Amino acid sequence: MVQGDDDSRHPIPGRADRAEGYQEQVVQHEEAGPAPTGSTQGNGCDEEEEVKITPALLTVNEFSRPLKPIFPTGIALHWVENPKTSAIANRRYFEERKNGGKGYGSAHYIIDMSGEIIWCIPEREMAYHVGADRYTEYAKRNFGDYPNSHLLGIELCHIDSQGEMTKATWEAAVDLCAYICFNRGIEPVYITTHSAITRKRCPRWFVDHPQTLFDFRQEVKDRI
Repeated sequence: MVQGDDDSRHPIPGRADRAEGYQEQVVQHEEAGPAPTGSTQGNGCDEEEEVKITPALLTVNEFSRPLKPIFPTGIALHWVENPKTSAIANRRYFEERKNGGKGYGSAHYIIDMSGEIIWCIPEREMAYHVGADRYTEYAKRNFGDYPNSHLLGIELCHIDSQGEMTKATWEAAVDLCAYICFNRGIEPVYITTHSAITRKRCPRWFVDHPQTLFDFRQEVKDRI
């Protein structure tokens, strides 16, 4: 589960200068719109693959859905840390943060062991999922001084304490990332891990098996 986060500071320089003015927009709760839905068509595929997403937006609050606008330029993968728990249960944990008793923390999406994708926060709003006192040089170079401003967060449910996922979770994560990359113009190389941003051991399966991230990115690329 995502642990406590801190508040936002500065937008990313360079790569996000095209977001000038966007950061000043006020995100209105009423404008969240319907759940993202659509399809991607992988290279060499004859049929499009539909991405099905279940809306379960968090209540607007200071600690998990602060209504701060962002300009996404990457995706950070996480594990929920609690084996065999459902996506909706982890969404409930984020919702329970709204009164401040459990600190800051949230994510844009949570993917269940069944492959169900729970949508918690609109992609143009900030989630608190990679906050830290200090960031890696990789994080600062690619996502600025405060990576929450430029990273969408995806939590992955898993079957054991090592973070191994079901095939359904893996496939849904690939589909979702392909959909996001296709629609937001994000290159799969900017799909990363929580560990790469803050050095936290998250998601553990990716940290303990480094090739996994490269394989994941390639599958996303093939599906766009």
